[in-house]
Amino acid sequence: MNLRSSDPYEAYKIYVACKLHFESKTYDYFKYNGKTSVTPKSFFARRDKHFFAKLVRKYPLSELKFFYGCNFAHHGTKWIGNLNEEGSDETYRDYKGLMESFTYRFKNDIDKIISNNDFKSLFVVDNGQHPLLVKILLQGEIPLETFTVLNRYIGFMPKFDKDISDPIMWPDLSLKIRKYNPFITVNNEYIKDALKNCLQESANVV
Repeated sequence: MNLRSSDPYEAYKIYVACKLHFESKTYDYFKYNGKTSVTPKSFFARRDKHFFAKLVRKYPLSELKFFYGCNFAHHGTKWIGNLNEEGSDETYRDYKGLMESFTYRFKNDIDKIISNNDFKSLFVVDNGQHPLLVKILLQGEIPLETFTVLNRYIGFMPKFDKDISDPIMWPDLSLKIRKYNPFITVNNEYIKDALKNCLQESANVV
């Protein structure tokens, strides 16, 4: 790819905006179109600016918000130097692969969890404890992306926020899920149909 002299600065701007998106309860990268108060002066004063140059040699600027977003969602907000490691590239490759086959993966995930559980039981918050769906997520039985997209159609997060009493893990996880949601770009109609089919097949089996 042709590297323009402005590209590392643009990569820096996207990085700052995505990092703020995940760390702040009020800032929304998509609402503000990635705009922040950063300036070229602040960028060129950084000692780590060469990491941004390395990054834009690997990825187009148009992909960087997704590269940052999936890494921040799965590993927390990181210093740019850490994002130049192979593990970050692997996370992004996994993310892109999942997005390309998401409908198939989503249907398989839902089929798996409702084959062993009554669907409604997944969302029951008993005495402030984590509901079954959250336990399934924390145990790694479904990816964060499936959990996040399922909430788009079921809308269980407000209930979880209200009823879960865990003051440490859940607030951070809840914020991460909400912040990650717009980075998961899937065909919503296909997902809606896949979920509907899963539930119908489950009902027929019962």
